[in-house]
Amino acid sequence: AGEVRICGLSGHLCGLEVEGHWTVADLKAAVEAAAGVPEGTQRLLLGDVELRSCSPLAPLMAEGGLDLALVRRTPVQVVFLNRVGQEGMLLSKAPPEVRADRDIVLAAVRQNGAALRYASEELKGDREVVLAALDQTSQAMDFAAPELHSDRDVVLAAVSIDGMKLIRAAPSLRGDREIVAVATLQNRSALMYAQPHLRSDLHFCLPLLRRD
Repeated sequence: AGEVRICGLSGHLCGLEVEGHWTVADLKAAVEAAAGVPEGTQRLLLGDVELRSCSPLAPLMAEGGLDLALVRRTPVQVVFLNRVGQEGMLLSKAPPEVRADRDIVLAAVRQNGAALRYASEELKGDREVVLAALDQTSQAMDFAAPELHSDRDVVLAAVSIDGMKLIRAAPSLRGDREIVAVATLQNRSALMYAQPHLRSDLHFCLPLLRRD
């Protein structure tokens, strides 16, 4: 528990006593009740980092409380936030500030993973966003930032639903026995993208290829 002080562009907006179990989403609901700022329009920043709605507040609290900045979404951002949850590909028609809004992009890719194609470059490199997109479709791997091609969890998520996405994996992961096994069991043809030392290992390959 502790005090959270919220400042807007014009200065102090409100101060709130929060409970230890609260998340950022709970805080946004409290800000709406105290200051009349609709929860869906709120973006809460700690320094220059936007807080995720699902994040717990407790790790952020300091002895003297917590100071946050509130930036309101534009009307256009609010419209897209309300709509992409039903039609994720609407992100393709969004202006840049919408494609860079993490909450909006998350809502879009959770509805249609292929919407990741229209996210900002920064969010294409956001691990949580990409994993959420991969929950919907392996196609999201085609749009993920190159640095995530070296992320083991991201690659495993992709090849578990489409083994041929092994081609997108970094060379080190194409030599990872578990990843190659998962990919090959999903699609035998994926074995062609494994590193040579695995392709030539009959003790590794034959059991995989014999499975139905």
